[in-house]
Amino acid sequence: MFIRMINVWIDSRYNNYISKQEVFKYLTISPFYHLLYNNNVHVYLTDSNVVDEICPPERRKFLDVETIKKQELPLFRFHEETREEYKKEYLKKTIDEFWKKLKEYEKRYPVLGCYCNCITDDLIYELSHKIPLVKKPSIFIAVDRCLNVARNLNSTGLIISTTTSSQQNVINIAKSIIKSALIHETFHAFTDLNGKHYRNESWFKLIEESLANAVAYGFINKRDKIIFEEISSKQPLEYQAYKYWWNRLKHKSELMTTCHIWLRDNLYGVPFMIYPLIFFFIPAILPIEGYRRLLIEILHEMSIRYGFHEFFHKVIGPMIIYGKISNIDIMWKLFGMVMIYYLKKEL
Repeated sequence: MFIRMINVWIDSRYNNYISKQEVFKYLTISPFYHLLYNNNVHVYLTDSNVVDEICPPERRKFLDVETIKKQELPLFRFHEETREEYKKEYLKKTIDEFWKKLKEYEKRYPVLGCYCNCITDDLIYELSHKIPLVKKPSIFIAVDRCLNVARNLNSTGLIISTTTSSQQNVINIAKSIIKSALIHETFHAFTDLNGKHYRNESWFKLIEESLANAVAYGFINKRDKIIFEEISSKQPLEYQAYKYWWNRLKHKSELMTTCHIWLRDNLYGVPFMIYPLIFFFIPAILPIEGYRRLLIEILHEMSIRYGFHEFFHKVIGPMIIYGKISNIDIMWKLFGMVMIYYLKKEL
């Protein structure tokens, strides 16, 4: 079968570890491969210094799982005597307070790779002695970090094949890590090239990174999943949150539908903010499949757990129906809050 190639560059220091053919093979596993080709996305296998120049550590702050699990996060508490506060401004304020508090628990994490669609002339000049950058959307993988993680896993006794040496086992683990990292970054390319640009906000990173990892996990084989699970268990909350999706979605088709809901903020032309209400008030019209059932569960369960069940039906619902919540971010922030609630229990 003919495979359309994309531009791949590998630092010569890593030629003994991985080939272009292997990188092409890994990229074709991604459901977004043809998007990469059609948009002339470049792929660079380089070192951590270059990756940190492209994606500075100060921009890579994420939530520490153990810290979040210990915190009593501010939740909604609506009571009969506060009914006069049932209005859009109060809802927005309480949601924003939650995410502002959560941001206090972010800390810097090194990344194995990154996607960038803002390569500047200055950056090309600064890195010209290290990497042949071009002004194209690009994926970068820090091979040295992947090798270091592989060595650590090898030292713990994680063996891919009993017929290979310890050094070859490290290489095999590193290749698996690179494969997952590449697929993860293709999701960021998918959202960015379709107009949903990355935002350095806690709620956005939670949904975007968890879906990117969910896609990577869903499209790798069983052996790679073992390595993936080991690595993700030490990653920040946003990355471990891939489990939230796979604990609820049964098939890759449902995951891909969820990815498109996140991308477009709608489901088959029906705005995301209105669609759940269709199922609350006229559930017999459409079948509730996995991804639809998930949306309904999220909004309703959240209103019960967070103490504003009545508020949801009397205020949020009418506000959505009559278009008084015009900002879709509010709905995604609520969605993210429910994810946090479950992840505190499940991780």
